[in-house]
Amino acid sequence: MSDGVQPLDGRDSARVFDEHRGLLNSVAYRILGSVTDAEDTVQEAWLRWSGVNPSDVIDSRAFLVRVTTRLAIDRLRRAKARRESYVGPWLPEPILTGRDVAEDVAPEAGRSPRNHDAVTLVTQRKNIPLLPHVTHARGCFV
Repeated sequence: MSDGVQPLDGRDSARVFDEHRGLLNSVAYRILGSVTDAEDTVQEAWLRWSGVNPSDVIDSRAFLVRVTTRLAIDRLRRAKARRESYVGPWLPEPILTGRDVAEDVAPEAGRSPRNHDAVTLVTQRKNIPLLPHVTHARGCFV
């Protein structure tokens, strides 16, 4: 420890990990494409980090990113071996980064009798058959 690196105790170790948690989540998400898998991978990285003597690590950020990357790649390989082949384009799971626009919509907006009557009128004019259980189930038009 001639470079002036201070050893970390347990609380400092947790603080260092928490400082990099957002970065680790984004790295794992970019590799895996799933928020849940990314969070699980970051938790595995925490377990690895908690088992390491932090004073032996020169650059904690690089160490944590490398561990997270390797864990995510391992998880991806295991999932690929288990997964059925999917035909079509694969899109990553979306992440909500801001306020959800759906919160602005009134919860009862699609269930009003006027909407039900409008759908019934349109289907009658266009000669579109409606199933009986749909015409009697008010509130299913959202």
